[in-house]
Amino acid sequence: MQDHIIGHEKNIKILKKILLGGNLQHAYLFYGPDHIGKSLIAFKFAQAILCPKNEDRFKNICSICKNVRNNNYPDFFYLPNPYPSKLKIETVRTLRKSLGLKSYQASHQVVLIENMENFTIEAANAFLKILEEPHKGVIFIITTSNLNSLPSTIISRCQVINFQPPPISLIERALIKRGLEKEKAGILSQISSGLPGLAIRFTEKPEIFSSYKELFKKFIDILSYSDFKKLLFVHDLINKEQSDDFLKIITIALRNFLLIKIKSCFAASIIEEKLLKKIFKKLSIKQILQLLEQTKKIQFLLAKTNINKKMALEILLLNFPRI
Repeated sequence: MQDHIIGHEKNIKILKKILLGGNLQHAYLFYGPDHIGKSLIAFKFAQAILCPKNEDRFKNICSICKNVRNNNYPDFFYLPNPYPSKLKIETVRTLRKSLGLKSYQASHQVVLIENMENFTIEAANAFLKILEEPHKGVIFIITTSNLNSLPSTIISRCQVINFQPPPISLIERALIKRGLEKEKAGILSQISSGLPGLAIRFTEKPEIFSSYKELFKKFIDILSYSDFKKLLFVHDLINKEQSDDFLKIITIALRNFLLIKIKSCFAASIIEEKLLKKIFKKLSIKQILQLLEQTKKIQFLLAKTNINKKMALEILLLNFPRI
């Protein structure tokens, strides 16, 4: 079950204990930041539940395990992250009809739902009805990067498992095993701010890292803008439909700032040390945490309400001190 997983030993131990004890709950909720490894472990947990061979139970190498990973198994239902769209009520209704059918091969049916925060309100309410009246033998595995965005009635019906960023050193060693030179592995593991999936994406797709660097540096530039210039930037961002990506960059940048501020590790950023020290004169750890919370709140409101996107982004950027 641990193949290619970076960290999360405690959570894996919990899941193995559940499987070996045979005391499966009908719903599990994995939450933590994007790119932390929730979906990878969710897939492996689904494979282990459906695997009929005890000797393969944690290795995920039998034909059924492979079919599950390829979303090609009749007792496995996969609702992928619909971003940038929302998952609508019609999809949940179709799922409910499918779960009414008898399982084909396994003793269980497993439903894996990625990033449930991207459900519409109607879809979330329809899904709640399924949880309230669960079919026998159906196991739900749900992931989210924003626990507060989910209805409390759904959370209360799940066994909740929190995913925390693994040590930077662990990510670095994993990147070295993938063939990276130690220096580059160190830089990427630090810049990814404890998010293994992001570090791996950087290694597999250099263009994503280049795009990340460009947006990251743009964000740093904005910190020196006047309030009026920040407002002009938001207008341009909305027109280019880049606001969601930019909010993700702000989140990653603030996490990176926290890492550097706490550990005084200036090698952990693509921003030169002199500029970072200038930024940190204006931003305390408390302020960084507050801005991070504000950014997450805006992401939640944009996902769940009809809040004015332009106004929300303007307020957020105006809350950053001018560097």
